[in-house]
Amino acid sequence: MATSSKFNITNDASHDIPYMCNSPRLYQGLHALRPKESVAFEVVDIMFPLVWCYAQLNDTYHGVFWAFATKLGCTDICRWSLKDEGAFYLREDGKPEEHRLFDNAF
Repeated sequence: MATSSKFNITNDASHDIPYMCNSPRLYQGLHALRPKESVAFEVVDIMFPLVWCYAQLNDTYHGVFWAFATKLGCTDICRWSLKDEGAFYLREDGKPEEHRLFDNAF
């Protein structure tokens, strides 16, 4: 049976953040996410979604993060906050949990 997973990524940094996600519902090129702007998307997968996103937080800190990972425990929607100091998964209780980017993946 197919399942559906929802994702929301918000730019909470002080500048534009170039990003790209591998969702088939999003244009596959690099986008600019402006401060306070969000992107939301949904994927359907038979077992579990393999969704990654690339973000360039600044000239030296950029890379890939898994937008969905079973260990995150997303039940309704996987929420992410991109900040000047890193990428943060927003837990169900609203507390941010920092996640290291796979540096210089591209």
